[in-house]
Amino acid sequence: MDDYDPWAEVYDLLYGDYRDDIEFYKNEAKKIDGKLLEIGCGTGRVYLELLKEGIDIYRIDSSYKMLEKLREKARKPNLIPKVYQADMRNFKLEQSFKLIITFRMFLHNLTIEDQLSALKCCKEHLTRNGKLILNFFNPNPEKIVEYIKIRKR
Repeated sequence: MDDYDPWAEVYDLLYGDYRDDIEFYKNEAKKIDGKLLEIGCGTGRVYLELLKEGIDIYRIDSSYKMLEKLREKARKPNLIPKVYQADMRNFKLEQSFKLIITFRMFLHNLTIEDQLSALKCCKEHLTRNGKLILNFFNPNPEKIVEYIKIRKR
């Protein structure tokens, strides 16, 4: 089991209504002429919105359960997701991307070594003059405690 599999059951409860960033990502995606990669997008909150817009988007996630949820959600509007199970610290895809985005996933790299590995993988998958967008936030200690409780289950 992946460490993030337990999150699949509650991810939409925590982030499903969060829409503040979707227009930003849509606008950034429309600026590029090429493929986009989303790293660790949970159950598809941003990914599916961009896919509906006809954007050539791929995604990776380390959680099999998250990927299952995403595929289930994609069936309803007849979308065909291009998803791969992989860790952002060591993924290898046979293609490069004009834009890579990640919603808060970079914060899960707790060591400098993991952070550098993730950045290296992103760099290796960006096209020349490609763009990487990382989303950060100011952590809420109460949410961290919730996360720890979920992981212990």
